[in-house]
Amino acid sequence: MNRSWNFIDASAVFVICVMTLSLLSIGVVRQRGTSRQSSCENNLIQIGVAFHNYHSAYKQLPFGSGGTDAGGIDQPKRGNAGRLSAFVAATPFMEEQKLWEMISNPQRNGSNEFPAMGPVPWFDEQLYTPWSLRPKRLVCPDDPHAKTFALASSYVMNYGDGVEKVFFGRGDWPNPGDTRSAMLARATQRGIFGKQKEYKFRDVLDGLSNTLMLAESRVAGPRVAKNVPGLPLDPSLVIKAQGGKQFWPVGREVRWCDGLLRSTGFQTILPPGSPSATSDQGDQTAVMSASSYHGRGTHVLFCDGAVRFVTHTIDAGDPSNPSVGLSENQPGRSLTPPGSKSPYGLWGALGTRANKEVVTIDTRKRGSGITEPRRQIPAEQLEAIRKKPIRTWTAAGGRSKMNGWLVSCTKEGNVVLVNEKGDEKYVTLSDLSGEDAYWIVQSLVAEKVQARDQLLDQMRDAVALLEKKEFGAFLTRFVDASQMSVQEVRFVSEFVFRKRGVLIQGFDDAIGIAQSGQVNIEVIDNRMLANFDDNDRNLRGNLVMHFSNDRWYWLPPPR
Repeated sequence: MNRSWNFIDASAVFVICVMTLSLLSIGVVRQRGTSRQSSCENNLIQIGVAFHNYHSAYKQLPFGSGGTDAGGIDQPKRGNAGRLSAFVAATPFMEEQKLWEMISNPQRNGSNEFPAMGPVPWFDEQLYTPWSLRPKRLVCPDDPHAKTFALASSYVMNYGDGVEKVFFGRGDWPNPGDTRSAMLARATQRGIFGKQKEYKFRDVLDGLSNTLMLAESRVAGPRVAKNVPGLPLDPSLVIKAQGGKQFWPVGREVRWCDGLLRSTGFQTILPPGSPSATSDQGDQTAVMSASSYHGRGTHVLFCDGAVRFVTHTIDAGDPSNPSVGLSENQPGRSLTPPGSKSPYGLWGALGTRANKEVVTIDTRKRGSGITEPRRQIPAEQLEAIRKKPIRTWTAAGGRSKMNGWLVSCTKEGNVVLVNEKGDEKYVTLSDLSGEDAYWIVQSLVAEKVQARDQLLDQMRDAVALLEKKEFGAFLTRFVDASQMSVQEVRFVSEFVFRKRGVLIQGFDDAIGIAQSGQVNIEVIDNRMLANFDDNDRNLRGNLVMHFSNDRWYWLPPPR
């Protein structure tokens, strides 16, 4: 009888735990996508999935710029002139099957007839409507100009670190059989995308996790200079050209359907946020830079599907170094020989697919220039932050001021602020006045001390609840359900129910570590975390606590 009663009692407790946390989470399920990761990051992930699915279907990636050879400036309705972007080819894999069917079939609009795969991508979108139907995944929600420029893509494709004729395709060579032309193509076109070039994942000899696929680009800017001589020998001339008078009319003049390098491509030469320019040879020889509205850097997508944030301070070598290419037999400065490692540091190495650069990506290493993606602040955390006194922040040198609150500051000095409108601002300590930087350091030290003092007592409370088998109370007090899906809540409830003894031992060991003063408390993704080593495999790794809304929560293991 006692055995039966214990089983029924335990089952009832488990059911109550599930119901309790499910009810807690129901109100925030729809907000979870934005609270756990930014929409921009998710866009990059989904585009990456589309390209991977395309590769699975066709055993190659789509051309960076491709399509049919017919059409052109003189006959824009005859065909697309081989200028369709990879985004067009990927539409059926981005949940845009209807749009793909419109593009891949002939269209008629009044007296205008268009062939399958459409006219040139710069054709009037009012007459050829598919060009006006930009896929929703191609827009960064933080770009204020995305609606004004309704055809533009916020994301661009990696063309490597080459400059000279980097946007040359089959039809651009005067003599397709010319050996030098073929050598030049291999020398300069070192990225994962190219004009009328088919690349496969097997071509990425540097490794998918070390090679970029996509990056962000601000829709309306920065300005793009044009007719700049000498870019292959000295890409830093892009920066000097910003003081000139020749510019393209509207930023990059981006169209999501246009595979032109200046429209949907970038190179890993100048670091993110740098200006761009085309040469005196035209659009095919150019330096195009990544950029974003997420502060001092840009989100990037690697070929393995991982999203990272690359800061403006990433090692990009010396921009005055000659780019890789074939030098003419002439005296003076020469291009970097073909097959060489990228002359543009870590940033350049991330852009090349097969140059044997040794790349070590450590998002937690100080000064690496690569961090985890920018995460949106959960609504609960933002509400707690706004209850604190507001502060006026002054930029270094007194250039500007902003009213707002401190969200976090990493040990590398990366600071997140939020203004009165709720907009996140990403800066570094060096971007702020000395007084503000000192205040941040002092306040974070005080917050850590306070959090450390609370940690020990709250872990003891957690052990007491588990020992009494008060599962519902433990889950309510020590599991932050607002950051989970209903399925995750159920998994955690079952885990606590089944692994109660392991959890008690894990918390006891953590208490011992905390009492010795050896607990490691750090800030990751705007959250203060306390890590405790645990060798028990049943706990699936370390015991981790995270601090939110002035209390500590247990961070459950992944499913």
